[in-house]
Amino acid sequence: MSSYSIHHFSSITGINKILLRTWENRFSFLVSHRSSSNIRYYDDEMIVKALNIKTLIQNGVKVSKIDKLSDNEITTTVDKMYKSKTLDDSIEYYITKLIDATLSFNDDLCDKTFEAGIKEHHLIPFYRKVLLPTLSKIGALWLTKSLSPSQEHFLSEKIKIKLSSTIASLKSAPTRETWLLFLPENELHDIGLQISHLILKCEGCKVVYLGPNLPIKSLVDVKDKIDIDNILYFNLSNQSLENSRSNVTYLMEIFPNATQYLVTHKGLIDGIDKHPNLKILTEVDDLIKAVK
Repeated sequence: MSSYSIHHFSSITGINKILLRTWENRFSFLVSHRSSSNIRYYDDEMIVKALNIKTLIQNGVKVSKIDKLSDNEITTTVDKMYKSKTLDDSIEYYITKLIDATLSFNDDLCDKTFEAGIKEHHLIPFYRKVLLPTLSKIGALWLTKSLSPSQEHFLSEKIKIKLSSTIASLKSAPTRETWLLFLPENELHDIGLQISHLILKCEGCKVVYLGPNLPIKSLVDVKDKIDIDNILYFNLSNQSLENSRSNVTYLMEIFPNATQYLVTHKGLIDGIDKHPNLKILTEVDDLIKAVK
């Protein structure tokens, strides 16, 4: 089972370290484990428990009452609040369920969470408000080396399957401009690109989807066969500023009339030369605004 320092546990759950220590001193509902050198650490089950406790507190349940509940009763109470629609915000509920499903490889829980979440929040809002924050938390777990590759793959592959089937089910004929979507070489994580694909399809755009790790020079083959209005690609995985500039320049040469939408981290933005046909995005909401 994975273990988490109090720093990482606080970062993942959003519960202040001082508050965690205070709870441990005053109550018994979230008592950390101790190493041989008396250092606090937490496990997978405590991650899910802490997120459920946070939900209860946010919905007006007093800490003194939570302290009297068993682990199972804490989960059951949150589930009952969800089913009776008394939760102030079900977003955190769905995020917690997906994290629980990931840590325990619970395929059934994952499927049910997707189904219920999309039914309540609708397609795009669910992916934006639930899936992306969940992936962010999973990423934090990954960075602490507390999440195993098999756990990370469980959720990411599940999301890819759901996205692919959803995109394939959108049968309406495109009525808007054509978008080219790809990830350059060494960009392997394509969930963000797939979510972008879904958004564009829902907006009636035609999408040419080329996936991850594409040698950018090969795009010359696209130029001669189809008119491209917009290009969307990501530079996130340790792409150097030099590579980013090179990609922008090359794409402008072969698609001079297309608008480029580059998704990158804020550290690269200032180093990329401005151009009327270049739009830099840092989050999914930027794309939604761009295509409205």
